[in-house]
Amino acid sequence: MSKTSLRTFLNCFVLLSILVLLEPVGGGPVSTTVSNRSVLSNETSNGAVNADINRMQTWSAKDDEYDTSEERVDIKVPGAEKLKGLITSGTTKLKKFASRVKNRLAFNNQKGTEDSVAKLGVGAMESKRTDTALAQSVITINNKRPELNEEAFHSALTAKYDVEALTKILVDAQRPGASKVATMVEAIQFDNWVTQKKTAGDIYNLLKLNVEDVDVLVNPLLPTWISFVKTKLKEDPYDFLLLKLAKQYEEDALHKRLIAASTTASTRDIASGLEFAQIKKWLTTGKAEDDVLKISLVPADKELGLLKHPALQTFISYATKHHTLDPYEFLVLKLAKRHGEDELPKMLVRAKSDSDLVSMAVKLESTQFKIWKEKGKTSDDVFKMLRLDIDQSIDTLKSPGLVSWFSYVKKISENPTEVLYRKLEIRFSDAEILKMFFAGRKDGTLKFSLGPMVRLIKGNWLGQKKTAEDVFTDLSLHKDGINFFENPILVTWFTYVKSMHKEEADNVMSSVMTKYYDDETLKKMVTHSSITGNLKATAAQVASALWLREGMPAHEAFKLLRLSGKGDNALSDPAFGTWVSYFNKLQGKKMNQDEYAIIAELSKHFDNDLDLAPCRIYSSSNGFGKSIGIRKNLATPT
Repeated sequence: MSKTSLRTFLNCFVLLSILVLLEPVGGGPVSTTVSNRSVLSNETSNGAVNADINRMQTWSAKDDEYDTSEERVDIKVPGAEKLKGLITSGTTKLKKFASRVKNRLAFNNQKGTEDSVAKLGVGAMESKRTDTALAQSVITINNKRPELNEEAFHSALTAKYDVEALTKILVDAQRPGASKVATMVEAIQFDNWVTQKKTAGDIYNLLKLNVEDVDVLVNPLLPTWISFVKTKLKEDPYDFLLLKLAKQYEEDALHKRLIAASTTASTRDIASGLEFAQIKKWLTTGKAEDDVLKISLVPADKELGLLKHPALQTFISYATKHHTLDPYEFLVLKLAKRHGEDELPKMLVRAKSDSDLVSMAVKLESTQFKIWKEKGKTSDDVFKMLRLDIDQSIDTLKSPGLVSWFSYVKKISENPTEVLYRKLEIRFSDAEILKMFFAGRKDGTLKFSLGPMVRLIKGNWLGQKKTAEDVFTDLSLHKDGINFFENPILVTWFTYVKSMHKEEADNVMSSVMTKYYDDETLKKMVTHSSITGNLKATAAQVASALWLREGMPAHEAFKLLRLSGKGDNALSDPAFGTWVSYFNKLQGKKMNQDEYAIIAELSKHFDNDLDLAPCRIYSSSNGFGKSIGIRKNLATPT
């Protein structure tokens, strides 16, 4: 025998020996561990057998015994003559023999599985079982026969239970917090379909998703099919599903169906996937983007609803991902055409006040500004385009378009307050402009800060060297009467006078006011019950100057400020600070000042309780003692 023949003989001998050794004694199955079923270890009930998956375990159907001991297989190897005959018969016979051994293994494996299921008593129960009973059967089989491979395990279940029972398990596997039993059964089922080379269409039909008179979107098995196609076939299930639905619905009808499905929690994700597939199909097959929006978006009259529409975000996502176009620029141009260039900015301003729309609106507005800037639009151009020049009045300041204009003017590095003032001063006086701004702030329609415009106008007054009286009359403050201190624009006059006259501001204001109002009217002004906030403090300053000029006694001022009869509450009243300030000024005019005069005066209003008055003053929360420098006057007498 040559060396080549000897080597060939030895190789074949080894191969045949391995195949013969693999053939089990007594028809028992060869064990296989299954990773998908190991997840059940935590769900095993008390008393279940936790088998060692590293040990070969065999089942003897003949003896009806389950043996966990390691067994040695005693096989008589064919003699040299028999092996030599097999070798000389050729490669074809060798392949046939290997195939026969493989088939024998599969047969024995399946038979052993069915025997084991029967032995466990699982088959004794009716086919229509509850989910709980079926799940318990799965756990039982898994615990007592962990060596069964997935195919054998799946065959055992399908042989004993109907499709409906197993379908319930598959549905359960798609729910949040699905049991490990359901997850395991689904994994085994998926692997079985892959082994059988099932296509997306095969499983679609198998799960009866192709029934035309039933809404497939609400079918509980649809998520199972989607999961299988995604995870095992690595395909996009929504492209396939869209083709199926296109046979049932016209294009518009299908889109309306998807819109309805997107409002339901159970079908929202599926509807979103289908919408994406639909828009992707339109864009990749050459349908114009304008047609895509026309079909996919809600009617134009629902301006805010359009920005909330799920299809809009789908359109943007796809266009951005595939770089087909700048979706925001495309949308701005199309929406401006649909709503008008003057209306779209207003729509976006309103959209920014909606928490659900603000992100989208900001991006669209930014893109709009970019387009305007690239076209060389000036602040005047945009002002006219937004039709803000038609009725330059309080309505102009209330327009959402003005807010958009303000933002754009900042974008092109101009001062919007100055630009707006130049436009308004053509038709209105400073006083009229201020009145419009204050009126807008009062009713809440002013969409931007009042401060910059007030500062700009006061700067103009200073440049023009307007006196306190000039501004007083320009603002028509001489016509307010008893409601003088209720006019919000009054603060602008006060702050202007203070910036001009510093420490003498109170005297200057008092002088101007007394020129236009008599003392009786002034007294009514400063004691008006509706005066609040900063105006109340200002009124008190004016009153103090007025009383000082008249030489009003301190106790009369106390009563005029309505502090009498309030007891300790008088100390926390803002008017108390005005009275203390007035008392100090009154004392400053006297030649011989009494250090404790204020204590004596206050004791008259606190039941002559001279010792307690200072304590009450110090315990009050208004802090006037420190703020207006009267601490030494409030010292306790020694």
